[in-house]
Amino acid sequence: MSRRIPRASDVDDSPAEDPDLIDDRDPPVEDDPADSFVAENYYRSRQRKESALADLRQLEVLRRAGELVPVAEVAALWTRRIQAARSALLALPSRVRAACAGVDEGVIRAIDSELRAILVMVSDDWRGD
Repeated sequence: MSRRIPRASDVDDSPAEDPDLIDDRDPPVEDDPADSFVAENYYRSRQRKESALADLRQLEVLRRAGELVPVAEVAALWTRRIQAARSALLALPSRVRAACAGVDEGVIRAIDSELRAILVMVSDDWRGD
């Protein structure tokens, strides 16, 4: 059985007559303000999305580099440090009393009162009161 080898003359170069094969794009439409508005909103939304994704990628890079830490971790660290400082300040009057025998008890109470007032002020500032 012999096969025929196709020749260039066998190929039809004329455009297809079938309308489904010609072009499936919609014909150009006249400018409609509603279409323009929708397209503009679409592109703005897409730009916001891309910008947000870029921000997320940058945050992930910083986190992996150790330059970004969770808020809870920082808050826990500062809570421990502030509690230690508060305890040390509240212990100061007792330490002064023990170290300086013979100091008037009124001075010790004044130191204690001032330290407590400072701690209340700092606490109110921290809370935004």
